[in-house]
Amino acid sequence: MSVVENSITGERIVFLGNVSEDGREHLAMDFFVRPAGGVPMEHYHAEQTEVFRMIRGRLSITVEGERRELHPGEVLEIPPGTRHSIVNPSAEEAYCRVEYHPPGMSQWFLERVHGFTEHAGREPSLLELSPLLARGVEVWPAKVPARLGRALMPILAALSRLLGRAHVVEEGAARYFATRNDSGARGA
Repeated sequence: MSVVENSITGERIVFLGNVSEDGREHLAMDFFVRPAGGVPMEHYHAEQTEVFRMIRGRLSITVEGERRELHPGEVLEIPPGTRHSIVNPSAEEAYCRVEYHPPGMSQWFLERVHGFTEHAGREPSLLELSPLLARGVEVWPAKVPARLGRALMPILAALSRLLGRAHVVEEGAARYFATRNDSGARGA
């Protein structure tokens, strides 16, 4: 089991691993968000369905520009290609189970991004993220069409290599997990 935190966005993720139900595999994780924290950048998953199962507290999830409050016991399914952002509007920590159908590279990507952020004290730039995104991670900022992102990421990744920034995120994540002595972070 791997756990990552992001003190900038107020997220803590406990990866529960890939689960197979009815022949369909998905990534399951427990997602905790401190008050006023969340994933404020509007984004979408090009080929994944994201499911939120609210357990405690509440989340405000904006889906295609429409704000929805999610309370304990409620489930919200976000289809592939749907723009969304997440914030905890309450004074208590929010807790929900999140699933990615199919799992894709989500755990690998989130471990590296959050590990880097905790190590560096800042979010990675798009140039620093490009080598990860060029490997086939299918999460995009809302205003970037997936087709354009897929075409541009190899070019940005090459530029990142030329500028000596290609391994910054993975190295920062590795240092973060090494200081935690967290053997659960796969390959970090």
